[in-house]
Amino acid sequence: MRYVRLHGVVGAVAVGFLASGLALAQQAVYGHSQGKFLPDLKVTPGAVDKTLVADLTKASHIVAGVEHNICAADFRTPAFRVATKSQKIKTAVCRQYGILAGCPGPQWELDDIIPIFVGGQNIQINLWPQPIVEARIKDHQVEDLLGGPKGLVCRGKITLADAQSCIVNDWTACAVRIAALK
Repeated sequence: MRYVRLHGVVGAVAVGFLASGLALAQQAVYGHSQGKFLPDLKVTPGAVDKTLVADLTKASHIVAGVEHNICAADFRTPAFRVATKSQKIKTAVCRQYGILAGCPGPQWELDDIIPIFVGGQNIQINLWPQPIVEARIKDHQVEDLLGGPKGLVCRGKITLADAQSCIVNDWTACAVRIAALK
C-alpha cells in the first residue's frame, strides 16, 4: 500500500490488492485532462435511464405517474433516481479506485459521471470518487451550464445523448464545448 496526495487529499491507495490480500475485480486508474481527474471508463462507463426524453416541445411524457421529459415544466428528478447511495456501494466504488482510507469522506464526492438530471442512473457503474474540490468545479462548469430543464439540451443546442456522451468522455473538455454553445 502507498499513500498519495490528490489535490491536497491524502489517501491510502491499494496497488492491485486489498489489505485482506484479495485481488480487486478491476482496479480503476484515473485519467487526466487539463489538470483534472477523469474516471476510468472501463470501470465507470456511466449508465443512463433510457426512459427519459428531451422533447423540446415541453410536452408531458408521464410513465407510471412520473414525468420522463427533462424539458417539461413539471420535470423533477424523482426521488428514486437520487436515492442515497449505501455505505457499501460508496466503499466499493472507493476501493475500485484504490482509495482505502478517507473515502467515502468529506474530501471526496461519489459523483455521477452522467448527472442524474440529464438521465444518469444512481448505480455503481455511474459513480466515481472525485476529489471534492474538483466535484465543485465540475458542478459549476458542466452541470450548471447544462442547467437541467432550462439548459442547452432543452433549448436544442445539444442533444440529450450528446450531452451524456460529452460528459462521460471528458468533463473538462465538455465544459469548454458547452461554454462555447451558451
